[in-house]
Amino acid sequence: MKELLEKYCKFKNGLLLLNMPTGFGKTYSVIRYMFHNYCSFNSQKRKIYFITNLKKNLPLEELKQLFIDNDNYEDFEKYVLFIDSNVDSVLNNWSEIKTYIPDDFKDKEYRNLDQYINRYNNVYDESYKKEIKEKLSKELEPQFRIALKKYLTSIGVSKLNKLKDDQDLFWVGKLYPSIYIEENTIIFLSVDKFIRTNTSLLGRSIGFKDIIKDDLVFIDEFDSSKDALINNIIDTGIRHRISVISLFNNIYQGIRGRELPYEINKEKNSEQLITLQDISSKLYNELNLQSPVKSHQDLNNFSKNFLLYDYYYHTVTSNRWQLLYFVQDIERHGN
Repeated sequence: MKELLEKYCKFKNGLLLLNMPTGFGKTYSVIRYMFHNYCSFNSQKRKIYFITNLKKNLPLEELKQLFIDNDNYEDFEKYVLFIDSNVDSVLNNWSEIKTYIPDDFKDKEYRNLDQYINRYNNVYDESYKKEIKEKLSKELEPQFRIALKKYLTSIGVSKLNKLKDDQDLFWVGKLYPSIYIEENTIIFLSVDKFIRTNTSLLGRSIGFKDIIKDDLVFIDEFDSSKDALINNIIDTGIRHRISVISLFNNIYQGIRGRELPYEINKEKNSEQLITLQDISSKLYNELNLQSPVKSHQDLNNFSKNFLLYDYYYHTVTSNRWQLLYFVQDIERHGN
Protein backbone atom coordinates (compact mmCIF):
# COMPACT_ATOMS: atom_id res chain seq x y z
CA MET A 1 0.00 0.00 0.00
CA LYS A 2 2.83 2.37 0.86
CA GLU A 3 4.56 1.73 -2.47
CA LEU A 4 1.26 2.18 -4.30
CA LEU A 5 0.69 5.61 -2.77
CA GLU A 6 4.28 6.67 -3.39
CA LYS A 7 3.94 5.68 -7.04
CA TYR A 8 0.59 7.26 -7.88
CA CYS A 9 0.44 10.32 -5.61
CA LYS A 10 3.08 12.19 -7.52
CA PHE A 11 2.61 15.45 -9.39
CA LYS A 12 0.14 14.03 -11.92
CA ASN A 13 -3.52 14.55 -12.71
CA GLY A 14 -5.84 11.56 -12.84
CA LEU A 15 -8.06 9.22 -10.84
CA LEU A 16 -6.96 6.06 -9.06
CA LEU A 17 -9.53 3.69 -7.54
CA LEU A 18 -8.25 1.54 -4.67
CA ASN A 19 -10.84 -1.22 -4.59
CA MET A 20 -9.66 -3.02 -1.47
CA PRO A 21 -11.74 -4.78 1.22
CA THR A 22 -12.59 -3.24 4.59
CA GLY A 23 -9.85 -3.74 7.14
CA PHE A 24 -7.05 -3.70 4.59
CA GLY A 25 -5.57 -0.58 6.18
CA LYS A 26 -6.30 1.97 3.47
CA THR A 27 -7.06 4.85 5.84
CA TYR A 28 -4.09 4.02 8.09
CA SER A 29 -1.76 4.02 5.09
CA VAL A 30 -3.18 7.29 3.80
CA ILE A 31 -2.70 9.20 7.06
CA ARG A 32 0.86 7.89 7.33
CA TYR A 33 1.46 9.07 3.77
CA MET A 34 0.12 12.50 4.76
CA PHE A 35 2.39 12.66 7.78
CA HIS A 36 5.53 11.68 5.88
CA ASN A 37 4.86 13.94 2.88
CA TYR A 38 3.20 17.13 4.15
CA CYS A 39 6.51 19.01 4.18
CA SER A 40 7.23 18.28 0.52
CA PHE A 41 3.66 19.18 -0.46
CA ASN A 42 3.96 22.44 1.46
CA SER A 43 7.22 23.32 -0.29
CA GLN A 44 5.48 22.71 -3.65
CA LYS A 45 2.51 24.85 -2.52
CA ARG A 46 0.23 21.85 -3.00
CA LYS A 47 -2.44 20.56 -0.66
CA ILE A 48 -3.73 17.17 0.43
CA TYR A 49 -7.50 16.90 0.82
CA PHE A 50 -9.20 14.05 2.64
CA ILE A 51 -12.96 13.97 2.10
CA THR A 52 -15.66 11.50 3.07
CA ASN A 53 -19.45 11.37 3.17
CA LEU A 54 -19.71 11.72 6.98
CA LYS A 55 -17.64 13.98 9.21
CA LYS A 56 -17.40 11.27 11.87
CA ASN A 57 -15.43 9.14 9.39
CA LEU A 58 -12.64 11.70 9.01
CA PRO A 59 -9.40 10.30 10.53
CA LEU A 60 -8.44 13.66 11.99
CA GLU A 61 -7.75 12.34 15.49
CA GLU A 62 -5.63 9.49 14.14
CA LEU A 63 -3.42 11.94 12.25
CA LYS A 64 -3.25 14.21 15.29
CA GLN A 65 -2.04 11.31 17.42
CA LEU A 66 0.61 10.49 14.82
CA PHE A 67 1.99 14.03 15.10
CA ILE A 68 1.90 13.83 18.90
CA ASP A 69 3.69 10.48 18.97
CA ASN A 70 6.47 12.03 16.90
CA ASP A 71 6.72 15.14 19.13
CA ASN A 72 5.48 17.34 16.32
CA TYR A 73 2.15 18.69 17.53
CA GLU A 74 3.10 22.25 16.56
CA ASP A 75 3.17 21.24 12.90
CA PHE A 76 -0.25 19.64 13.26
CA GLU A 77 -1.63 22.98 14.45
CA LYS A 78 0.21 24.81 11.70
CA TYR A 79 -0.44 22.63 8.65
CA VAL A 80 -3.63 20.63 9.33
CA LEU A 81 -7.11 22.11 9.04
CA PHE A 82 -10.58 20.68 9.53
CA ILE A 83 -13.25 22.64 7.65
CA ASP A 84 -16.67 22.24 9.18
CA SER A 85 -19.92 23.70 7.90
CA ASN A 86 -20.26 27.39 8.72
CA VAL A 87 -23.11 26.86 11.14
CA ASP A 88 -21.39 23.99 12.99
CA SER A 89 -18.16 25.94 13.23
CA VAL A 90 -20.00 28.89 14.76
CA LEU A 91 -22.01 26.67 17.13
CA ASN A 92 -18.91 24.84 18.35
CA ASN A 93 -16.88 27.99 19.04
CA TRP A 94 -19.47 30.60 19.98
CA SER A 95 -19.37 30.22 23.77
CA GLU A 96 -15.57 30.42 23.73
CA ILE A 97 -15.22 33.61 21.70
CA LYS A 98 -18.42 35.65 22.15
CA THR A 99 -16.92 37.66 25.02
CA TYR A 100 -14.09 38.80 22.72
CA ILE A 101 -16.41 40.23 20.08
CA PRO A 102 -16.25 44.05 20.34
CA ASP A 103 -19.33 45.94 21.48
CA ASP A 104 -19.45 48.05 18.32
CA PHE A 105 -20.18 44.89 16.34
CA LYS A 106 -22.89 43.53 18.61
CA ASP A 107 -25.71 44.69 16.38
CA LYS A 108 -29.00 43.07 15.37
CA GLU A 109 -27.35 40.20 13.48
CA TYR A 110 -25.15 39.39 16.47
CA ARG A 111 -28.05 39.51 18.93
CA ASN A 112 -30.28 37.32 16.77
CA LEU A 113 -27.53 34.75 16.33
CA ASP A 114 -26.65 34.76 20.02
CA GLN A 115 -30.28 34.35 21.02
CA TYR A 116 -30.85 31.32 18.81
CA ILE A 117 -27.53 29.69 19.72
CA ASN A 118 -28.49 29.94 23.40
CA ARG A 119 -31.86 28.47 22.56
CA TYR A 120 -30.23 25.67 20.58
CA ASN A 121 -27.87 24.80 23.45
CA ASN A 122 -30.69 24.65 26.00
CA VAL A 123 -33.27 22.65 24.05
CA TYR A 124 -33.55 18.89 24.47
CA ASP A 125 -36.35 18.17 22.04
CA GLU A 126 -34.50 16.89 18.97
CA SER A 127 -37.14 17.93 16.42
CA TYR A 128 -37.23 21.49 17.79
CA LYS A 129 -33.43 21.53 17.97
CA LYS A 130 -33.34 20.59 14.30
CA GLU A 131 -35.71 23.46 13.43
CA ILE A 132 -33.51 25.94 15.29
CA LYS A 133 -30.38 24.71 13.54
CA GLU A 134 -32.05 25.00 10.15
CA LYS A 135 -32.96 28.61 10.89
CA LEU A 136 -29.40 29.25 12.03
CA SER A 137 -27.99 27.64 8.91
CA LYS A 138 -30.25 29.26 6.33
CA GLU A 139 -30.87 32.68 7.84
CA LEU A 140 -29.07 33.84 10.96
CA GLU A 141 -25.51 32.64 10.37
CA PRO A 142 -25.41 33.95 6.75
CA GLN A 143 -26.81 37.29 7.94
CA PHE A 144 -24.18 37.46 10.67
CA ARG A 145 -21.43 36.58 8.18
CA ILE A 146 -22.53 39.33 5.78
CA ALA A 147 -22.53 41.82 8.66
CA LEU A 148 -19.06 40.61 9.68
CA LYS A 149 -17.74 41.21 6.16
CA LYS A 150 -19.06 44.76 6.25
CA TYR A 151 -17.59 45.30 9.71
CA LEU A 152 -14.12 44.15 8.63
CA THR A 153 -14.29 46.48 5.65
CA SER A 154 -15.38 49.39 7.84
CA ILE A 155 -12.36 49.00 10.14
CA GLY A 156 -9.93 48.75 7.24
CA VAL A 157 -9.25 45.00 7.24
CA SER A 158 -8.94 44.05 3.58
CA LYS A 159 -6.15 41.47 3.61
CA LEU A 160 -5.75 38.16 5.39
CA ASN A 161 -2.38 39.05 6.92
CA LYS A 162 -3.84 42.09 8.61
CA LEU A 163 -6.68 40.01 10.00
CA LYS A 164 -4.30 37.38 11.31
CA ASP A 165 -1.89 39.87 12.88
CA ASP A 166 -4.60 41.76 14.75
CA GLN A 167 -4.93 40.02 18.13
CA ASP A 168 -8.24 41.76 18.77
CA LEU A 169 -9.71 39.90 15.78
CA PHE A 170 -8.50 36.37 16.59
CA TRP A 171 -12.13 35.38 17.21
CA VAL A 172 -12.89 35.74 13.49
CA GLY A 173 -10.53 32.88 12.64
CA LYS A 174 -11.99 30.81 15.47
CA LEU A 175 -15.48 31.14 14.04
CA TYR A 176 -14.41 30.70 10.41
CA PRO A 177 -11.11 28.77 10.31
CA SER A 178 -11.62 28.05 6.60
CA ILE A 179 -10.46 31.60 5.78
CA TYR A 180 -6.90 30.39 6.49
CA ILE A 181 -7.05 27.50 4.04
CA GLU A 182 -4.20 28.93 1.96
CA GLU A 183 -1.85 28.56 4.92
CA ASN A 184 -2.64 24.89 5.55
CA THR A 185 -1.42 21.82 3.69
CA ILE A 186 -3.66 18.97 4.89
CA ILE A 187 -7.40 19.67 4.70
CA PHE A 188 -10.15 17.47 6.15
CA LEU A 189 -13.77 18.05 5.16
CA SER A 190 -17.00 16.33 4.20
CA VAL A 191 -18.17 15.77 0.64
CA ASP A 192 -21.02 18.26 1.11
CA LYS A 193 -18.55 20.96 2.13
CA PHE A 194 -16.13 20.04 -0.65
CA ILE A 195 -18.68 20.58 -3.42
CA ARG A 196 -19.72 23.96 -2.06
CA THR A 197 -17.82 27.24 -1.97
CA ASN A 198 -15.21 27.92 0.67
CA THR A 199 -16.20 30.86 2.84
CA SER A 200 -14.12 34.00 2.44
CA LEU A 201 -14.64 37.07 4.58
CA LEU A 202 -12.24 39.11 2.45
CA GLY A 203 -13.24 39.03 -1.20
CA ARG A 204 -15.44 36.52 -2.96
CA SER A 205 -15.85 32.91 -1.92
CA ILE A 206 -14.30 30.31 -4.24
CA GLY A 207 -15.38 26.75 -4.94
CA PHE A 208 -12.90 23.99 -4.14
CA LYS A 209 -13.09 22.78 -7.74
CA ASP A 210 -11.42 26.06 -8.72
CA ILE A 211 -8.45 25.70 -6.35
CA ILE A 212 -7.47 22.01 -6.47
CA LYS A 213 -5.83 21.98 -9.89
CA ASP A 214 -2.58 20.28 -8.83
CA ASP A 215 -3.59 19.08 -5.37
CA LEU A 216 -4.05 15.55 -4.06
CA VAL A 217 -7.57 14.47 -3.07
CA PHE A 218 -8.34 11.30 -1.12
CA ILE A 219 -12.02 10.30 -1.30
CA ASP A 220 -12.94 7.84 1.43
CA GLU A 221 -16.01 5.58 1.15
CA PHE A 222 -16.12 6.33 -2.56
CA ASP A 223 -19.55 4.80 -3.32
CA SER A 224 -21.27 6.72 -0.51
CA SER A 225 -19.38 9.89 -1.40
CA LYS A 226 -20.41 9.47 -5.03
CA ASP A 227 -24.06 9.26 -3.95
CA ALA A 228 -23.67 12.53 -2.05
CA LEU A 229 -22.26 14.19 -5.17
CA ILE A 230 -25.14 12.90 -7.32
CA ASN A 231 -27.72 14.07 -4.78
CA ASN A 232 -26.15 17.52 -4.78
CA ILE A 233 -26.34 17.68 -8.59
CA ILE A 234 -30.03 16.72 -8.44
CA ASP A 235 -30.79 19.29 -5.73
CA THR A 236 -28.99 21.99 -7.70
CA GLY A 237 -30.97 21.09 -10.82
CA ILE A 238 -34.26 21.30 -8.93
CA ARG A 239 -33.38 24.72 -7.50
CA HIS A 240 -32.47 26.10 -10.93
CA ARG A 241 -35.42 25.28 -13.14
CA ILE A 242 -35.31 25.92 -16.88
CA SER A 243 -38.11 26.32 -19.40
CA VAL A 244 -36.76 23.65 -21.76
CA ILE A 245 -39.10 24.41 -24.67
CA SER A 246 -38.31 28.13 -24.61
CA LEU A 247 -34.59 27.44 -24.28
CA PHE A 248 -34.61 25.01 -27.21
CA ASN A 249 -36.60 27.40 -29.41
CA ASN A 250 -34.16 30.22 -28.67
CA ILE A 251 -31.18 28.03 -29.59
CA TYR A 252 -32.90 26.74 -32.72
CA GLN A 253 -33.85 30.20 -33.96
CA GLY A 254 -30.37 31.46 -33.14
CA ILE A 255 -28.44 28.88 -35.19
CA ARG A 256 -30.87 28.30 -38.06
CA GLY A 257 -29.24 29.35 -41.30
CA ARG A 258 -26.35 31.02 -39.49
CA GLU A 259 -22.74 31.05 -40.64
CA LEU A 260 -19.79 31.40 -38.33
CA PRO A 261 -17.63 34.54 -38.62
CA TYR A 262 -14.53 34.15 -40.76
CA GLU A 263 -12.17 34.36 -37.77
CA ILE A 264 -13.63 31.27 -36.09
CA ASN A 265 -14.92 29.44 -39.14
CA LYS A 266 -12.48 26.57 -38.75
CA GLU A 267 -13.28 23.21 -40.27
CA LYS A 268 -14.05 21.59 -36.91
CA ASN A 269 -16.27 24.45 -35.73
CA SER A 270 -18.14 24.49 -39.03
CA GLU A 271 -18.83 20.75 -38.80
CA GLN A 272 -20.09 21.07 -35.24
CA LEU A 273 -22.44 23.89 -36.23
CA ILE A 274 -23.86 21.88 -39.14
CA THR A 275 -24.39 18.86 -36.85
CA LEU A 276 -26.14 21.03 -34.27
CA GLN A 277 -28.33 22.58 -36.96
CA ASP A 278 -29.33 19.15 -38.28
CA ILE A 279 -30.18 17.75 -34.84
CA SER A 280 -32.14 20.81 -33.73
CA SER A 281 -34.07 20.97 -37.02
CA LYS A 282 -35.03 17.30 -36.69
CA LEU A 283 -36.30 17.77 -33.12
CA TYR A 284 -38.11 20.98 -34.02
CA ASN A 285 -40.09 19.21 -36.74
CA GLU A 286 -40.69 15.99 -34.81
CA LEU A 287 -42.12 17.86 -31.81
CA ASN A 288 -44.06 20.34 -33.94
CA LEU A 289 -42.56 23.27 -32.07
CA GLN A 290 -43.62 25.75 -34.75
CA SER A 291 -47.06 25.51 -33.14
CA PRO A 292 -47.88 26.98 -29.72
CA VAL A 293 -48.10 24.85 -26.59
CA LYS A 294 -51.48 24.98 -24.88
CA SER A 295 -53.21 22.98 -22.16
CA HIS A 296 -55.90 20.59 -23.30
CA GLN A 297 -59.35 21.86 -22.44
CA ASP A 298 -60.03 18.80 -20.27
CA LEU A 299 -57.23 19.96 -17.96
CA ASN A 300 -58.54 23.48 -17.56
CA ASN A 301 -60.29 24.35 -14.33
CA PHE A 302 -62.01 27.66 -14.99
CA SER A 303 -63.21 27.91 -11.40
CA LYS A 304 -59.66 28.78 -10.33
CA ASN A 305 -58.57 31.34 -12.91
CA PHE A 306 -56.01 33.95 -11.94
CA LEU A 307 -53.96 36.57 -13.76
CA LEU A 308 -50.33 35.79 -14.41
CA TYR A 309 -48.19 37.24 -17.17
CA ASP A 310 -44.44 36.78 -16.93
CA TYR A 311 -43.62 35.78 -20.54
CA TYR A 312 -43.54 32.08 -19.63
CA TYR A 313 -46.05 29.34 -20.22
CA HIS A 314 -47.33 27.78 -16.98
CA THR A 315 -49.45 24.70 -16.38
CA VAL A 316 -51.04 24.16 -12.98
CA THR A 317 -52.61 20.74 -12.43
CA SER A 318 -54.59 19.13 -9.66
CA ASN A 319 -53.11 16.42 -7.47
CA ARG A 320 -54.65 13.62 -9.51
CA TRP A 321 -52.51 14.51 -12.54
CA GLN A 322 -49.07 13.02 -12.00
CA LEU A 323 -47.62 13.56 -15.49
CA LEU A 324 -47.86 16.13 -18.26
CA TYR A 325 -47.97 14.90 -21.85
CA PHE A 326 -46.74 16.80 -24.89
CA VAL A 327 -48.95 15.75 -27.83
CA GLN A 328 -49.42 17.26 -31.28
CA ASP A 329 -52.98 18.38 -32.14
CA ILE A 330 -53.06 18.50 -35.95
CA GLU A 331 -56.64 19.79 -36.21
CA ARG A 332 -56.03 22.75 -33.91
CA HIS A 333 -52.49 23.38 -35.18
CA GLY A 334 -51.01 23.22 -31.74
CA ASN A 335 -49.58 21.04 -29.02
